[in-house]
Amino acid sequence: MTKYAMLDDGNIVTHIGTKQDKDNTEKTVKWIQLSAAEEHVVQVGYQWRPDKGIFERVRLPLDEERERILEKNIKIYSDKMGLILSGYDYYEIMTFPYQTQDLINYRAVERGEATSDLWFLPALCQARGLPVSIVVDRLEEHIRQFSKVSGYITGMKQKFEERINYAPTYEMLDELERHLEIWRQQSLL
Repeated sequence: MTKYAMLDDGNIVTHIGTKQDKDNTEKTVKWIQLSAAEEHVVQVGYQWRPDKGIFERVRLPLDEERERILEKNIKIYSDKMGLILSGYDYYEIMTFPYQTQDLINYRAVERGEATSDLWFLPALCQARGLPVSIVVDRLEEHIRQFSKVSGYITGMKQKFEERINYAPTYEMLDELERHLEIWRQQSLL
């Protein structure tokens, strides 16, 4: 599908869109069709140079570049976390802390370390018609898997945050952004 760059008065790309996007704007809005090679390179913030017939990257001040890359990092983190949480609705996700706490309490009681009340799991199990002992084993495996994957994803986000915040040059930021793109494309499995 052909892509187009929407330009502002200074020939700065403000949006990358489709022919339909282009056709749905006022005729006074300037659009430039991107070549196949440009579709993979040109981004919002690039400048169209009609004298050269090319798009060039315009560098923002270093602090703004950091902020832009930090926002990309958060977007990648959110997308990856969304992937591992897909299949759970908001309200079920909100019960994760209760499930985890009841699991911890259940295991402590099993070891004789505590006498603790379980609140969430008995109600859940009663509604499902299953004994708590069966649900606990399944729950423990799910919590273990979720903790490992979400811990790794969160650690990667924090690693990039720290490095982005302290990158002293554009070159280092460019390198971090390349690594962010690699991280974006990596599978969680």
